[in-house]
Amino acid sequence: MKKKLFGIGFLAVALCLMTACSNGTKEAGSGSQPAASSGAISSAPADQSAAVTSPKTEPDASVSAPSDSPEPKDTPARSAKVNPQSNSQSTGKPLLTGSFESIVDKNEDPITDGDGYIQTMIANSGTIVIGRFATSHATEAYMDQYSPDEFDVTERVTVDGNRGTHYRWKTGSNEDSAVVDAVVTEADGYSLLFLCYVPQDAFEGKTDLGPTQKDVEAWIASLTVTAEPTT
Repeated sequence: MKKKLFGIGFLAVALCLMTACSNGTKEAGSGSQPAASSGAISSAPADQSAAVTSPKTEPDASVSAPSDSPEPKDTPARSAKVNPQSNSQSTGKPLLTGSFESIVDKNEDPITDGDGYIQTMIANSGTIVIGRFATSHATEAYMDQYSPDEFDVTERVTVDGNRGTHYRWKTGSNEDSAVVDAVVTEADGYSLLFLCYVPQDAFEGKTDLGPTQKDVEAWIASLTVTAEPTT
């Protein structure tokens, strides 16, 4: 009887052990499964957020960024340069002119003969002549009218870039004594003359009439070449 009870008890213990082992196996299997599934769930949202998140967009510099350059200011339009028109009244043959033009009286009409030109003017007590001649010989022939027997001054001068000669001599006697200054130069193939005839007393400043020697020398220094006015 005791052997039967012992056998039955042993069998019961064995069954209990088997049941306990089976339950332990199930619990172990069911306990490991959530860990694996938990890892899969946690990794999926991370991958999905990386794929779904849109890249950051840079602001449009042309719209929002302020310009470094200042706003253009309204500036008045520049007037176009206009070249001065050529004076149709200044296209003739060359003549001499100078500062004497501001004080003289052109009391005689010019004498013209082909290329020749002679203009006589009055400056206080003096007489001024400007002339243009075809040759230097024609200029000398005109100067001979003022009796240049002996020159007191003969010097080289430059008139408007052209070489010339300044002559000075005395003429007449007593009350008719006078001093003559003449400048001869060339331009455009013509011989040009400036001649000033002044009573000696006025030239030397002994009267108030003038022009004086200082005046005449200033006129000579101012000589330049101009064009004969045309009509």
